[in-house]
Amino acid sequence: MHRAQSRFVVAFAGLGLVAVASATHAQDVEWRSYGSDAAGTKYSPLDQIDRDTIGDLQIVWRQSVLPEAMREGREDFTPSVAAQNTPLMADGRLYISSALGTVAALDATTGEVLWFDTPPDRDGEPFTRVRQTRGVAWWDDPQSDDARVLAVVGSYLVALNARTGERYPDFGDGGEVDLTQGFDRPWETFSWGSPPLVVGDIVVIGSAMTDVTNPNMPAMKEMPPGDVRGFDVRTGE
Repeated sequence: MHRAQSRFVVAFAGLGLVAVASATHAQDVEWRSYGSDAAGTKYSPLDQIDRDTIGDLQIVWRQSVLPEAMREGREDFTPSVAAQNTPLMADGRLYISSALGTVAALDATTGEVLWFDTPPDRDGEPFTRVRQTRGVAWWDDPQSDDARVLAVVGSYLVALNARTGERYPDFGDGGEVDLTQGFDRPWETFSWGSPPLVVGDIVVIGSAMTDVTNPNMPAMKEMPPGDVRGFDVRTGE
């Protein structure tokens, strides 16, 4: 667990350095999509870090994928060890998928936790953790100040206010969409490790399935359907 977390923290600090460098040199460059943009180019025009300056980099802050603010009141839980997610950077903040599989926002300059989302209790049981994903998605409305972070949290698609972390009560059912529902062929579970893809005002979610077999996961003809679905970013419809 510690090795996985350490790798993530070092990468995180690198992104923090880039954020600070961009502010210092007045380069207005952000990272608003998992692959930099909807096309997944994974390209950034930032040029302060090159072969001449790479040796001068220093860590300016560290933050765990399970910050202390999220640990409070939680003594009996097992965080994920698969810290693989790429933070988004927008409006001076970093947005991550935490070790609990939830979403947190950090100050890009200091690493301070600004907010984090705690899913509701289900079936009378308090939330513990769900599968950590590889990232979250960003959407903003050019006609207003509405900015949202979209994420798959367990088997639900959630939309969070990017500034406050609050859920939108008119998105889906009370702020979330149950992704086990709506398949062409009914299926009881849903698991997804990638971030959503936002295209215009549509949030695109794929499906996890397998066509290989091994002793731990035998393939069956009744595998989950491979449906690709799109949801309205404002309503969850």
